[in-house]
Amino acid sequence: MLKLPTRQFLALFIPVAIVIIAVAFAFMDMRSNAQTKEMTTAERASLKQLSGYMSAEATTSINQLRALIKEDEVIFAIDSPTRGTMTALQSVFMTMARRSPSFQQVRWIDETGIERVRVLRDAKGLFVVEDEQLQDKSDREYFNATKSLLTGEIYISDFDLNVDQAQGAALARPTLRVATPVFDSSRRSRGILIINIAMQYMLDAL
Repeated sequence: MLKLPTRQFLALFIPVAIVIIAVAFAFMDMRSNAQTKEMTTAERASLKQLSGYMSAEATTSINQLRALIKEDEVIFAIDSPTRGTMTALQSVFMTMARRSPSFQQVRWIDETGIERVRVLRDAKGLFVVEDEQLQDKSDREYFNATKSLLTGEIYISDFDLNVDQAQGAALARPTLRVATPVFDSSRRSRGILIINIAMQYMLDAL
């Protein structure tokens, strides 16, 4: 066995150890950079996919919203909100929501910001919200932004969390809103029609 004095051993060992550690750190850095690049690429792909989902949902909703404002039941209810016309409007909203499982809410909010009809989807299914549970939305950004638009123009919200106080509990859901202003036959503002699109299933898929 070769024996070396401590100082000579350290003189030989320390430079070698430094080189080994440096190489190890360089390798770890390269591996970390490669992993970071892979993660970044995957995240970009996910964001692109989510953007595509949101774009498709928004386009579908816009088309349905534009068709909705031309429905006779909607026109009659906006012009003359009687019990009969409001019931017919509720039925139209229910039919639309049944055809589009991602629609969380379909609403008519009048020119004062009060919900007049709201169809809501929750864990139990789809239903019309009772009159006493309809809410004042006059301070909401989406209401004021949409109300200021011209006929045929469309409001699309940011992707955010909808906090709903219905059913006595605050529930936060990832939501996209699409809305348009409505006017009666005399061209007077009668508020907005708005669709809330639930985005949770898209996030779950990603």
